[in-house]
Amino acid sequence: METSPGETLHSETCDTCGGALQRDALFCAHCGARRQAPDRCPACSTGLAPDARFCSGCGIRVVGARPASAPPVAEEDPQATLQKEKASLPQRPGSGRGSKLGANVLAFVALLAVLVVVIYVMNKGKPKEATMFSGPAPAASPPAAQMARQQPTAAGRERAPTETPAGEPIGGTVRLAEGVEAPSGGVLFLFARPAGQERGPPLAVQRVPQPSLPMEFRIDSDNVMIPGMAWSGPVDVSARWDADGDAMSKEPSDLEAEPARSVDLGRMDVTLELR
Repeated sequence: METSPGETLHSETCDTCGGALQRDALFCAHCGARRQAPDRCPACSTGLAPDARFCSGCGIRVVGARPASAPPVAEEDPQATLQKEKASLPQRPGSGRGSKLGANVLAFVALLAVLVVVIYVMNKGKPKEATMFSGPAPAASPPAAQMARQQPTAAGRERAPTETPAGEPIGGTVRLAEGVEAPSGGVLFLFARPAGQERGPPLAVQRVPQPSLPMEFRIDSDNVMIPGMAWSGPVDVSARWDADGDAMSKEPSDLEAEPARSVDLGRMDVTLELR
């Protein structure tokens, strides 16, 4: 029995949706599913058999719900695929080595900058030859006065830099005042100061341990307290017997003589009475 074009064949139904199909229809009018395979695969252009349901080249479905006009599957760049896979992998320990190295370099540069600043501050204001960059400073030349003292004298010999100019001695007697008992032990100190000087270091000092009183004394340039000071007069001469032997301290039991004032050098009749 012949049918006109467009006539529905109720004996034939769509495998996908079950709807009735028209004669020689390539697609289902209800769901659009393809009934027969095309000559070539719409994805990879592989030739297909008339009864094929899947492409033998790429495996896509060519009959059924997949439309025959489905866009071909684009081939992805292998390099891009590799980058995606690498990014999806968990990060391994030590992958931040580059950042750690950068941090270490920055820390070293900062430490070096601090060291340069410290060296600059330590050497600021010093003479160029005294800094650590210019070697040791040259030896200082002796003062002119010292050089003059080291020059040979007329007799052809050199005078020592600390030699005290010679002068006449002074001397006399140290005794106990009437009614004062003789002390035992201790130290007798004899002082010579420039006349009128009440404070400051004495010009000459003589120390006599465990003196036997009365006793004769003599003070000259050998007793000058500070080397290089001139032994010259007039001087004030005094004496003190110290029980503990310390010239810097005074005890109630110490004995002291009234100073002899303005004694000229060469005088040998000075009398000092301890009270």
